[in-house]
Amino acid sequence: MDFLEEKEDVSQGFQIAPLIDIVFLMLIFFVTTSALESFEKDVSIDLPKSNIQSLAQGLKHTVYIEVGQDGSLKLHGNPVDSKALSRKLTQLAHSNPEMKVVVRADKDVVWQNVVNAIEIITNAGVTRIFYSIIDREE
Repeated sequence: MDFLEEKEDVSQGFQIAPLIDIVFLMLIFFVTTSALESFEKDVSIDLPKSNIQSLAQGLKHTVYIEVGQDGSLKLHGNPVDSKALSRKLTQLAHSNPEMKVVVRADKDVVWQNVVNAIEIITNAGVTRIFYSIIDREE
């Protein structure tokens, strides 16, 4: 009597090779994400404060206008009246259409004074206007 040899059925066993692949992939994933997490913790960023002057420092052809509490106007730190300011800004706007104007207002200024300054600036033909608040600690 001939007996048939019993052969091992490969399809019914526990396959360990795919399991090893999955474990290695998970290991790579966790090592990578933990390295990125520690990198993000090490990066310390000091965000700039809300100061338009620091933004405008790198810009060419920037004009600074200060509006005081009493409505007084200063062009680059020099006192000027509204008519002279309008005349000067009109000349500058015609010679340089890309000119930027930074309006610096005292924190306690009456809003109407700032609106008056903006009106002078826009009537002079300037379209790029930035705003900043002056906080003077005494």
